[in-house]
Amino acid sequence: MNRSVRQILRVGATLGAAVAAIGVVITLASPASAHVEAQGETATDGLTTVTFSFSHGCTGSPTNSLKVKLPPTTTEVKPENPPSWSSTVDSSQLTWTGGPIADHDPRAFTATMRLVGTTGETVYLPTVQGCEQGENPWIELTPDAEADNAAPRIVLAEAVVPTGANSGVTAVTSPSDPVAARDAQIIHESENSPIGVIVIVVVITIIVVTAGILYLRNRRPSAP
Repeated sequence: MNRSVRQILRVGATLGAAVAAIGVVITLASPASAHVEAQGETATDGLTTVTFSFSHGCTGSPTNSLKVKLPPTTTEVKPENPPSWSSTVDSSQLTWTGGPIADHDPRAFTATMRLVGTTGETVYLPTVQGCEQGENPWIELTPDAEADNAAPRIVLAEAVVPTGANSGVTAVTSPSDPVAARDAQIIHESENSPIGVIVIVVVITIIVVTAGILYLRNRRPSAP
C-alpha cells in the first residue's frame, strides 16, 4: 500500500470518528434542548389560555402524564382533554394522564386559568413529563428558557387581578343581612305602632293638667 492510499485511509478514519462524536453530542444534548414549552394568551376577562407543547418522550419512552405546578393564586382552571386523556385539578397542580404518546410525536395540551400578576411578569409553570419509563422534570426556575430542565413559562401581556379583588367600592349592609333586616323591621313597626301616638297624647295631657294646677295655685284673689 503506497503512501497516498494510507493518507486517504487515515483522513477517512479521522472524519468518521469526528462524525460519530458529533452524533453522540447531538444525542446527549437533545433532551436538554427539547423542553416542554408554554405559550399564553390573556383575554379581556382576565383568563389566560395556556398551551403546553412537546415533541419527545423520556429518552425514547412514550409520554403518559403531564403534571403542572400552579402558582398559589391561580384560580378558574379548566383543562381541555385530548382523546384518550383525562385531567384532574387541585389547589396546586393540574395533571393530565393518558396516552401514551410516542417519542418524537408532537402534542399540545391546553387549559384556561386565571394567572394573577402584573404586565410583563414572567409566570413559571414547573412541569413533570411522565413516561412509561422515567420522567423529565422541567422544573428549574431560571431566566434562561433553554437551560437544562428549565420550567415552562409565559409572560403576562396585561395585569390580572384575583376574582373579587377590592375595587375601591365600600360595601353597604343590605336588608338581606339578618341583623339589618331585624333593625329595619323594628323601625318599621315603631313608625306604624299606635303606642307612639298614645304616649304623645298622655304627655300632652300631663303637661296641660300640670299647667292648670300651677295656674290655679298661683292665682291671687282680686282686691275688694
